[in-house]
Amino acid sequence: MEELRNIENYEQFKQALDTELANQAAGFVRTGYLLKKARDTDILASSGYSTVAEFAKAEYGLSKDIVSRYIAINDRYSEGGYSDRLQDKYEGYGVAKLQDMLTLPIEVVDLISPEMTRKEIAEVKAEVKAEEAISPIEVALEGTDVQQADMELCQKAIYKYAKDNPEKFKALVKWTKDGDSEELESILAPSGIAVLASRPQGIGKVFTSFKGEGQPVDILAVKNNEKHTLSMDDYAAKVREVFAQIADMPDAYEKTEVAPVQPENVIKKSESVIKKPEIESETPKSEPKESENVEKTECEVLSGEVVDNEPEEKQEEKATEEAPVAAGLDKNVLRGYAAAVSSSIKKLDRLWENRELEKCLEELTSIRWRIEQIQKNGGNAE
Repeated sequence: MEELRNIENYEQFKQALDTELANQAAGFVRTGYLLKKARDTDILASSGYSTVAEFAKAEYGLSKDIVSRYIAINDRYSEGGYSDRLQDKYEGYGVAKLQDMLTLPIEVVDLISPEMTRKEIAEVKAEVKAEEAISPIEVALEGTDVQQADMELCQKAIYKYAKDNPEKFKALVKWTKDGDSEELESILAPSGIAVLASRPQGIGKVFTSFKGEGQPVDILAVKNNEKHTLSMDDYAAKVREVFAQIADMPDAYEKTEVAPVQPENVIKKSESVIKKPEIESETPKSEPKESENVEKTECEVLSGEVVDNEPEEKQEEKATEEAPVAAGLDKNVLRGYAAAVSSSIKKLDRLWENRELEKCLEELTSIRWRIEQIQKNGGNAE
């Protein structure tokens, strides 16, 4: 208490507040654990309450949704998914950020650093949601970029990112001549913390995550969860391979032809802009409004106003799946439907975990439609 009274400047204030809010995350995990115990045992038998939701509402004014959120936080972030202890790797995020990440696939959560802001996390979520709107069939129909045929995943990701960001492209070509891994990191992640989003042809969204100076680099393909982790030196070597031939050309970094200037699709501290997905339907879509939870403070969360992570928007049907089945579908299309069913089942599990019932029904409708198409074509999607 005395330490808080002695705060005299912004740095001391910010550090103290970060510490207090981070400590609250452990409290949320413990609360979720207690509510789960009440749900799963006969602890409430003598209380007169029939369910934990009824108990929490009557005794603490907590809605059913808030109780579910406490439990979901414990499911995802506690040790073993059912304990009163926060996993070490989630210390420092704070309650609000942990809640914001609840609807993200755990593979994507692992790319996010505690230093990232809630706005930056919301931008990662927007990237993931944009990719989820593109079916596996659409991705398969993109084919393969012949220029990237022999590249590894990390190389395809950085090459596409650089092509979409001409200034970065030129900087990387120039760096290839005599730069080291530290200089590469300063080009791609000036603050040390960044999540680069790119979309190589035929692969879908790929994230490249930098978590601090000298830390390993994580590369994740969102569609199939293919993930690679490289040391910064190894990553630099892979990047050098991509741009080495270009760098050998006279005045390469000045004459290299790259894509027209577009907003930089990198998510990092104080410099975050989301690039639209490259595949769009013929009908223009309005840009999604920034989720209101970005503006809420962690204090609002701690006072009981649990953030709603997803906007109340109806999922759009995939354009490529609206055509009726005619004289039989190609086997590749059927395989795409089967892959989409598997993907939807995984997504449904996350939606059910967070009790997003309307979205569960929408996803079930989508699953049923795909399965019916497979049945109409002989039931063979192998």
